[in-house]
Amino acid sequence: MGFDYKGYKGKDEQKKVTIGEAGFFSLSFPRFPFFPLYGIISSEVKMPTKAEIREAYDSVAEDYDAYMEKTGHAEAQRKMVGLLKDDIKGNVLDVGTGTGIIALEITRKIPSSQVRVTDISEKMLQRVWANARAAGYNNLSFLVDDIEDSVLTNNQFDTVICCLGMLWFIDKDKALREMARICKDRGKIILIEEEGQPLRARKSAFSKRLLTFFSKIEKLETAISLEDIEEKMSGLGYGLRKRAKWPIDDNHGFVGMVFELLPPHRHHKTKP
Repeated sequence: MGFDYKGYKGKDEQKKVTIGEAGFFSLSFPRFPFFPLYGIISSEVKMPTKAEIREAYDSVAEDYDAYMEKTGHAEAQRKMVGLLKDDIKGNVLDVGTGTGIIALEITRKIPSSQVRVTDISEKMLQRVWANARAAGYNNLSFLVDDIEDSVLTNNQFDTVICCLGMLWFIDKDKALREMARICKDRGKIILIEEEGQPLRARKSAFSKRLLTFFSKIEKLETAISLEDIEEKMSGLGYGLRKRAKWPIDDNHGFVGMVFELLPPHRHHKTKP
């Protein structure tokens, strides 16, 4: 029996489907959009749409776990959860979960947690469901959701965590505002991003499909700096309480930032 989740089709259209009954499709790249996984695109390139981003990740969902394992990303994400374990409590929201590496490690390390995973890619959530089922975890729930316009309610989660999501958000300010709205006033928002040169010395780990995928974006520069993220969170009334690092390879690593809402800003939050 599969998990139920709402399939995101846009702000005004929701449908309910069962992941366990959904099939996996073959991967191909008949048309590939340009979009900023690792950087800001120039004014000459059309900004990506949510549909293009979703389609791109749907296309590589089947290969994604193998890529993350071979490049050291998966193990580094699991190590980051270990470093940040004391800050992850209660009801947890994993934003832009991908194939669920962070969520599954939280479930393994903190069995009492209740984890909701969200992503705009249905195929990625199918992989999370399959991975959770294989591991015997039953405390995860699944939602196809766009964090820039989330259907989740105010003050719902004790911990909101997002790994590598900032690279993908078209409206980064709105995404952070939504995380703040969804997080409880006394909760924590944890953002994990890469630092260094993320695409060097990795091509040996690429499948042909992934090589095609990354060849479109590897020349793009970093989309947002850690300093800019901290500044944006400060503007929302959040202070940086903890910073943790773990290397992925000799060229780059993960940086985890734990934010808490400062006391003068604690108030009832509503969706604009």
